[in-house]
Amino acid sequence: MNNRINCLTNRSLKRVLCILLSLIFIIGTAGVFPAASFSAKKTKPSKAVKNVFAYLSEKAASPGFEDTWTVIGAVRGKRKLPKGYKKTYYKNTVKYLSDNNWSITENRYTEYSKIILAMTAIGKDARDIEGHNLFEYLSDFENVKKQGINGVAYALLALNSHIGYDIPHNPKAATQNSEKVMLDYILEKEGEDGGWYIMGGYADADITAIVLQAIAPYRESDDRVSKAVDRALDFLSKSRNDEGGYLALLGSSRIESSESISQVIISLTALDIDPTKDLEYASGTGRKGIYERLMDYYVTIETGKGGFAHILPDTGDAEVNDLASVEGMCAAASLYRLRKGLTSFYDMNDVVFGK
Repeated sequence: MNNRINCLTNRSLKRVLCILLSLIFIIGTAGVFPAASFSAKKTKPSKAVKNVFAYLSEKAASPGFEDTWTVIGAVRGKRKLPKGYKKTYYKNTVKYLSDNNWSITENRYTEYSKIILAMTAIGKDARDIEGHNLFEYLSDFENVKKQGINGVAYALLALNSHIGYDIPHNPKAATQNSEKVMLDYILEKEGEDGGWYIMGGYADADITAIVLQAIAPYRESDDRVSKAVDRALDFLSKSRNDEGGYLALLGSSRIESSESISQVIISLTALDIDPTKDLEYASGTGRKGIYERLMDYYVTIETGKGGFAHILPDTGDAEVNDLASVEGMCAAASLYRLRKGLTSFYDMNDVVFGK
């Protein structure tokens, strides 16, 4: 699970690894995840979060750094957590940081962004984690952008996750990072078709969705963002296939995956768009609604436990994929929060530090 969850912060690597694994499953090689059957019933967002968390938390009874996205998805999905779950995650993650002298990466600074998001979600002020301001590690923009648009988008999400967060001044930074620097960089990288991409000139649905999540807070206050959001939504609308999902480009192959669908759902809810009600994304328009399509990937492991597949196999049983399960849980959590009138998935201003 650890390598797959880390892939969330490196979309291109994620796509290569996950598709290769899926191809292995299809040709009959034994998989490392449990076989299961597709759910015959439409699963509500709250139940999806509950069942996926039950599966993932059983695999990681003592959560730590490698379970960061599971923690974020479960907490934001309002799951009832096992006793001491948050404290255990905090203790184990701080130990991991301390054991590495708080220097956990040379080029994947999204690792710090996701820890900031998790710490904020569990009620910890990321500016003071055992005396360390985690935003200091995002203060040099040259480091943040080493992962390209992906790294910058997640840093901006972390910065905007709670009021009062800011980027501290770093006199040693090659380029001082700031909210404006990150927003300008993101807007400058928009493709001609209104989407964003990791590499090459082809816009990608899930990286475009992640960018939308990051710039959503500026839609009403910045005209540049408002227009960019409209273009991106148009791109996502036109990019849906006949089944209601999205195809990911890998070389000359285009394969639909649940992860792209999950990220688009999170982006829509960040913009206060309910994908089960909006005419463009709901069912009844000649193709499946986007949430309905995501639930095609939902598999039942056993009573009370479920997960998501990465791709839909032509034959045989579905294979639960940890990365797909985490992203699917986060998507379900984001929709649950929208329906309940709560702050969006990455807007954690509902969190009171110390509680």
